[in-house]
Amino acid sequence: MPSLKAEVLRTTSNDERHPAKYMVDGNEKTFWCATGMYPQEVLVGFRSEEGKPVPVSLNRLKTVTTGIRKLSVHASSETQPIKFRAVLDVEVAEKTAASSVQNESFQVNAKVGSSVRFVKLVIQSGWCDFATIHSLVFEGDVEAVVEEPPPAANLIPNASGPTTLEPPITFGAVLDVEVAEKTAASSVQNESFQVNAKVGSSVRFVKLVIQSGWCDFATIHSLIFEGDVEAVVEEPPPAANLIPNASGPTTLEPVGSH
Repeated sequence: MPSLKAEVLRTTSNDERHPAKYMVDGNEKTFWCATGMYPQEVLVGFRSEEGKPVPVSLNRLKTVTTGIRKLSVHASSETQPIKFRAVLDVEVAEKTAASSVQNESFQVNAKVGSSVRFVKLVIQSGWCDFATIHSLVFEGDVEAVVEEPPPAANLIPNASGPTTLEPPITFGAVLDVEVAEKTAASSVQNESFQVNAKVGSSVRFVKLVIQSGWCDFATIHSLIFEGDVEAVVEEPPPAANLIPNASGPTTLEPVGSH
């Protein structure tokens, strides 16, 4: 069975000495290391030889790991990594010999292994504080790709001319700060940031990005957003379809009546 071309898209731990790409580089001497605590997640996507995202029929998963105890595997057929279904839920045997490497091979049921675009591996628990993944090999076949039309832009009616296109949603910068390191007995960082009124108006979503940390782990105990709720401008209901009527004035047809 041929090996599929896999790409690690996201992990819940990141150690620059042992990056995520080592899981799929074909070298069992290199590895990705989870930086403590469970669960840990690894998200994988599949590529064609040309590097394009593709759906696959997944038949078997082979892993080379250390320290993993309970492992669950989930698959998604969506074009985005959402709506995952269960594929595997296993306990990996502890290795107590001189070599603690766990070599495993899991058969995937054809019903849940078809049309897979993303695989999410969840390390639920471990035999020790740290777990490593030296190799992930996905066996199966690349499925035919049905070309999808490009995503439609948001349409805005323009009374003075043809329909115009609304640009995609973007985020505007609000803050970019370095939080001071705490070295006292209590390492809690209590911060309060003033938001400029110009960038803080008409806000519907806020995205916080932790760019780096003072240690391997970061925690958020509290987020408080102070401000005022703005008045909501109600949008009119969608207009009915207009149908010319040769025998009289234009009539209205309810939307969705066809």
